[in-house]
Amino acid sequence: MFRWVKRFEREKSRHLNQQKRQNYSLTDESKLVNCKDEQINNNKYTMEIKVKIPIKADIIYQGFPVKTSSGTKWTKDQLGDYADKSGVYIHHCNGKILYVGQTTTGKWGTFSERLRREFQEKASRNSELYQLLCIQTKEIKTYLLSLDDIDKMVDTGSIQLSKERKALIMEQILIGVFQPAANKK
Repeated sequence: MFRWVKRFEREKSRHLNQQKRQNYSLTDESKLVNCKDEQINNNKYTMEIKVKIPIKADIIYQGFPVKTSSGTKWTKDQLGDYADKSGVYIHHCNGKILYVGQTTTGKWGTFSERLRREFQEKASRNSELYQLLCIQTKEIKTYLLSLDDIDKMVDTGSIQLSKERKALIMEQILIGVFQPAANKK
């Protein structure tokens, strides 16, 4: 019985130490998400990742106008130099962020291919996102962050992460901060 009590106390202590190591903060001014690097009991360390995200005002006043197409051909020319790049994208309309997504690898690994699958009726298979985009009465814009942009915005310190992994982190943080309607499933 004595061994079980000691084991329970050790497990409880380890759990409390894990909670102490998780020191996250999010500030509205700089939009800097930070996990502090600090020494915890017995030379154990936490990892630090700093992510700078664009503020909402910058997102909604920038971006490429993108049109939905019902039965007509969708063109990647709408996306300019970003058409063949990959990264994270944000659809917004009338001051409201509608959706955050990412495209990094695979068959639909570029902005042009992914956005075609969201803005063209046939390619989207009339998805809920396509329907949400179609009911917008004002111009829809898409704000794009390329993998190179994201690489500069995500500081992983001593942790080695690919640009694609950094894009996954950026996407999830943007969804968590802005809580777009189409990402709330």
